Amino acid sequence: MITPAAGSNLVTQKGNTIPFQGRSSDTATLSLIDNGVVLKSVVGTALDYTIGVVASGDHLVEFVAERGAERVVTSFRYVVIVNRPAQDPPPGTKAGITRTGANSLRLAVYAPNKPAIFVTGNFNNWSLSDTFLMNRSVDGALHWMDIQGVPEDQSLFFQYVIENGRRMGDPYSELVLDPFNDRYISTETFPNLPAYPAGKAQGTVTWVRPKPAYNWKVTDFQKPAKGNLVVYELLLRDFIARHDYQTLKDTLDYLQRLGVTAIELMPVNEFEGNESWGYNPSYHMALDKYYGTPEAFKAFVDACHERGMAVILDVVYNHAFDQSPLAQLYWDETNRRPSVDNPWLNPRQA
Repeated sequence: MITPAAGSNLVTQKGNTIPFQGRSSDTATLSLIDNGVVLKSVVGTALDYTIGVVASGDHLVEFVAERGAERVVTSFRYVVIVNRPAQDPPPGTKAGITRTGANSLRLAVYAPNKPAIFVTGNFNNWSLSDTFLMNRSVDGALHWMDIQGVPEDQSLFFQYVIENGRRMGDPYSELVLDPFNDRYISTETFPNLPAYPAGKAQGTVTWVRPKPAYNWKVTDFQKPAKGNLVVYELLLRDFIARHDYQTLKDTLDYLQRLGVTAIELMPVNEFEGNESWGYNPSYHMALDKYYGTPEAFKAFVDACHERGMAVILDVVYNHAFDQSPLAQLYWDETNRRPSVDNPWLNPRQA
């Protein structure tokens, strides 16, 4: 057993220290090794050491317990922030994920006063290194980076990593992978859902998915006049057992016979868990996969428009739950709430 936890990835700066504790259940030769350099070695069941952060780059710290022919290795990593000159992004850069070419993306995060943000994902084997330290604008508010070698016809998965190794997806994600809840989404609802990168990521992961072309049947929809609105509000989870857009589309004739001219969906953006009213949003711009694919959502909207029915989305922008990167970027771990410097969220509920 070790502290920091096995498999963790820390972000730190030169001059800082990392307190280390290693424990063995039996007496053994215990060694602490940082990038191949032995920092301390003892015989016993405990090794405590304060690691001085003096060298830049990516560090693999190994705790080795040896007794006879038996050798057990536990490890964690830390990366040291490198001071780089501030650099403004190209004009017109906006926070979020922007495709800049057939094989390139620009990532940008609005995060004032954050010293550094790293990017890790399937494009760099989920490594944490200086190479993927984001540029920081002159005013210190926007962190940005251009990522090459990411074809638009292939999926990209990534996370941002900030101080203390905290990981999160992009606030503007259109889809995310969830390590806890995705396993309960059926293949009928969301076919070919990728496996979560277990052992490589922690928490929600941004999924940049190729967007197949959708040919809209209705391209000139005219919404009903306000005086003619007959709104049917529904929670997709409770309205139909399959809780997906495909099945909901099959019920439109029934709703049309009732005289409905607009369907208001309770929040369908990514919320915490799978079964919810949706008023606990975590990613405001991402569709929750528990209800189906983006293409199924488009087909549902298209089918509504064919019947002259509008679709209204119930959205909640005035709060977010702690899984949200808007919370995670500025988070008070001790009190389990947004920190006082959070630019979006209040530390306490009003």
